[in-house]
Amino acid sequence: MRLENIIENYESIPFANLRRTQLAKDKELSREVQTILQKINIYKYDIDGEFGPKSKTALQDFIETEGIVQDYILDDIVADALMRINKIGKDTLCDDFGTTKDEFIKATIELCPKLGLPLNEQIAYVIATAEHESAGTFRPVQEAFWLSDHYRKTHFYYYPYHGRGYVQLTHKYNYKKYSDLLNVDFVNNPDKILSRNISLFILVHGSSVGFFSGKRLGEYVNKNEKDYINARKVINGRDKAQHIAKLAEKWLDMLNNREAEITPQTKALDFEMPESIIEQYKRLI
Repeated sequence: MRLENIIENYESIPFANLRRTQLAKDKELSREVQTILQKINIYKYDIDGEFGPKSKTALQDFIETEGIVQDYILDDIVADALMRINKIGKDTLCDDFGTTKDEFIKATIELCPKLGLPLNEQIAYVIATAEHESAGTFRPVQEAFWLSDHYRKTHFYYYPYHGRGYVQLTHKYNYKKYSDLLNVDFVNNPDKILSRNISLFILVHGSSVGFFSGKRLGEYVNKNEKDYINARKVINGRDKAQHIAKLAEKWLDMLNNREAEITPQTKALDFEMPESIIEQYKRLI
């Protein structure tokens, strides 16, 4: 049996008596589930087709991260979510969007569920992260963007793979990871990271699967828990954790009250950022 058969036949496997179920008996099905969970950094063990406690815990973690509420550890809903997350790649990129804050927020709300972060609590933290990392501009920036490229070249040993994006992607091996995933050559063209739709994908995907630090946002923010302080470990330890947590709470209130219109920003930001914003960003970092 495969996941597609679970969907087609509306099969359901309960949490209880798991050892007697199809999931425990069918190694092909178990391997398929393990492979997908390993791909998104939830299952961190060998793909052996043995659905034991480690596999069960990993699948439960996935269900909680997706915000799925039900009595089954695997059914058509869970199977569909697993297959969707397994298809992440270049086709998952959102269309390019404009430079306003509203356009960024709309794109983030649409992309997060596709990459395994469907809860408002998760989306709010992603938006808060981008707000902090971009100094409130909501556009991809380069590391130490207020300084010259000559400064970056002479002060960052990992240049030209210094930080870029809504979240600062650094080091050649990380550029290579996303080159392979999206089939775009960021190694020879690192500035392509600054494309808005690519940068947003990296922010959301990296937060979802733990590409940045090994920690996933779903470990701290899921259907049972909302730990915005420790969620900062997904990006950068506990640096500015309180500040970003407050931003996340602000965005969560907005997302939970959709009738309260998100403040529009109809004018694109000028390329030269005001000195006040730059000084504020320097203090935050």
